[in-house]
Amino acid sequence: VALQIVNTLAGGNNGPNFHFANVTVTSGGGNVISDNSSGLVNGVNNDRIGVDPLVASFDEYGGLAGPVVGLLPGSPAIDNGVPTAELTDGRGFPRSVDGNCDLVAAPDSGAFEYNAGRGLHFDGGTDRVELTPN
Repeated sequence: VALQIVNTLAGGNNGPNFHFANVTVTSGGGNVISDNSSGLVNGVNNDRIGVDPLVASFDEYGGLAGPVVGLLPGSPAIDNGVPTAELTDGRGFPRSVDGNCDLVAAPDSGAFEYNAGRGLHFDGGTDRVELTPN
């Protein structure tokens, strides 16, 4: 049996992240895995293997879909994903936000899009900001 993972984040578990009998894990790209149990190779297919994913606690973080694991500043999962048909993260916020401010928007690995729903977003249309004296 083959299991293909894409834009997956696995880390902080008690024991191996991947432990399946008779299952071969393959990469569709953009994965961040904290250990080497998946058999994937660090640096291939935009995968980051054997690295600390720098994740926050499992919590709501806004949105309607329920709790997800948040990303901390500097997480290797930020803008690490590969483009897919998924247009929103696990909370319903837009994917492909330029979370690392390198002027290239890419999806994040995992169910949480870093900075999604925070700050100001200008789409080049009729955006404007009004500031009050206070």
